[in-house]
Order: sequence, then C-alpha cells, then structure tokens
Amino acid sequence: MRALLFFFWVGIVVVIGTRTTEAQSSIVYYELIQGDSVALYFNKDHMFTEKDCYDYVRRVRVTDNGDFNGYFEDRGVDNKLLGKGVYQNGRKHGYFEVFYPHGVIFCRGYYENNRPIGNWEYYYPNGLLERILSATDSTILMVRFIDPTGTVQVDNGKGEFYGLVRGMPEFEDLPMINTNANGVMAAGKIVDGKPVGKWIIPDRNKQAYYMERYEQGKLMKTSRVSKRKMKTHGALPRLNTFFLGSYLTKIETFERESCNESQQFFFNRYPNDLQAFSYDLRQKMNYIINSDLKTERKQNYQLGENYMSIKFSVDSKGKPYDITLLTDWGANFFKVAKNSLNKTVFSNNSKTMYFHLKLSYAGGYRYKYNFRFSKRDRIR
Repeated sequence: MRALLFFFWVGIVVVIGTRTTEAQSSIVYYELIQGDSVALYFNKDHMFTEKDCYDYVRRVRVTDNGDFNGYFEDRGVDNKLLGKGVYQNGRKHGYFEVFYPHGVIFCRGYYENNRPIGNWEYYYPNGLLERILSATDSTILMVRFIDPTGTVQVDNGKGEFYGLVRGMPEFEDLPMINTNANGVMAAGKIVDGKPVGKWIIPDRNKQAYYMERYEQGKLMKTSRVSKRKMKTHGALPRLNTFFLGSYLTKIETFERESCNESQQFFFNRYPNDLQAFSYDLRQKMNYIINSDLKTERKQNYQLGENYMSIKFSVDSKGKPYDITLLTDWGANFFKVAKNSLNKTVFSNNSKTMYFHLKLSYAGGYRYKYNFRFSKRDRIR
C-alpha cells in the first residue's frame, strides 16, 4: 500500500501550497491524530477527499511504508459505523464488520493474510440473516441461505439458491438481468455447499439469460442462451463466488477526488438529482446499445474503451445550455444525453461543466459503462 505514502505526499503539498496563497482556506486531505495514527476522509464513492466535503472518515495507524496497520474504524458524518477491522502491515488480518450506510450490519467474519477464513455472515438491509459461508484457503462453501421472506432455502450446505453472487463486470449494465452494486442474481442447486447441475442468470421474466453447468462444484460447461451451444474449454466460472464484495476493496485502491470534482459538487439537490439523471440516461442508453449490437451499427463500438465528452454551461438557475459534443465517438448517445441534461437542475457554482462517458466493449453483448461530471475537459 505504498500508494498511501504518495497520497500523504500529495496531501502535504496541497496543504502547503494552499496556505501560501490562501491562509484561510487550507485543503485538508487527512489529519494526524497522535503518533502514527491518522484520520483519512472519503466520500460516498469511497474515494479519498478533502475534509470540507467528506462523507466518511477512517481512523487508523499507518506504518513507515504507508500501510494500514492495526485496528481501524470508518464512520460517517452522522457517526454511524461503516466498517471496522484489523490490518497487519497493509493486509486484512483479523475480525471485520461492514455495515450498510444506515447502520445495519452487512457482513462479518475473519480475514487471515487478506483471505476470508472461517464462517462469514451476510445480512439483508432490514437486519435479517441472508447467508452463512464457510471459507478456507481453497474454497468458500454456502452453508445456509435465507430468502427475503425469511424462508430457509439452503441448510447445512444443501438446497435451492436464488440470490446474489459476485458475477462478472460485463453483466453490470445489461438491462435484462437483475444486478446491484454487490453482484448479479443467480439461481441453482447447492450440494455440500457447492453449485451442482445447471446454474443460470435469469432475466426479468425468470428465463435463463446465461447458464453454467457444474459437477461437485467444478465448472463443466458455460453458455449464453442466445448462442445455445455450450462452451467446454477455457471457460471461467462466474456464478460460484458466494463471497460478496464491499467498499473495502474500493477504498484500498487509494483513489482521490477533490471536493470540486466530486459528483455532489455538481448537483443542486444531491443525491436526488444525480439518481434521477443516472436512471433516465441508463434506461435510454441500454436500449440504444442493445439495439445497435443487433445491427451493423455495432461497428461503431471498438473493442476496448470508447470515450465521449460533452461540454455545457450552467445558468444562474442551474439549467444547462450550449450543450456541445467534443469527441468524434458518441454521436449516437448525444441526443439522449442532451435530453437527460436538460431535465436536470445543476448547482450554479460551476459555470462550465463537462460530462464524460467511458464504454468498455468486449464483443458480442458484453459491455459496461460509467460516466461522471467534471470541471475538466477530459477524463482523468
């Protein structure tokens, strides 16, 4: 985690530079508590940021090498606990608990040298136990699973599962399947804690969108239902990862975002305006992309990353105008992006803004995208 040292160095430079020019408005990315303990500030996107606009703070010790070391706590501005645990020279090692933002436990268990070990429990947002996993160095078994109604579906490693698995990034933005930030919904049979037989990602009509076939937990075949023929060689399992992700992975990448680059900064009524904009745009984009990929227009999508940038101004009432496409790629999305922008009220603290979209395309119907607003004319 030497990135933390770089983060500190950047933070110190910013503080010193700011004090030289604006003694009354120092930028604080972190604060020393005592000795080798620090308070690090991060936002709802789990990116380290300035104290002036933080949503959460991590209190932890750091080594001379810049690694987290010892007990830590992450708390929100309302003092609700987001997570706690123990690091040993930058590696998760000990008991961990992660909470939903509203304060209910999400998961808890032990890490040993950065690997989950022993029993792990996951919970629904209402506090109901969702699953119990048993983790070793070589495997993670499903011991118990309870559906949202409180009905036990898997007991002692045996039963029918329909719930979240880690899945793969390519599924995140497909409109025909159920996903959320922690994974993708999958269904299949559990025997001895392992997937057995046919496992599927169901679409919204509960029909199979994607299938995998297992024998005693070992992947044998995979298939996208639209292609029918199952693949037997070189296929990677996607539906057998019962250990769900959390914000800890994101925060350990040490990404930084200043206050005036955060998404909160750009919206008049955050998070409502951002959520409304995101939902409106995603609905339209998913339709366009999936329509394009069925026709010759799929040639507009290059394998790898595709970028679109839009520049616009904001008037005193927060309404955008002079909306202009800056990139050669993205013309097929410009109209819907413009319509979504025109429905949104922005903060007028930034007169000129940029909207950036990055779409990663892996061929076929495999794609994912994300977007963000910025004061800069290119994605960082």
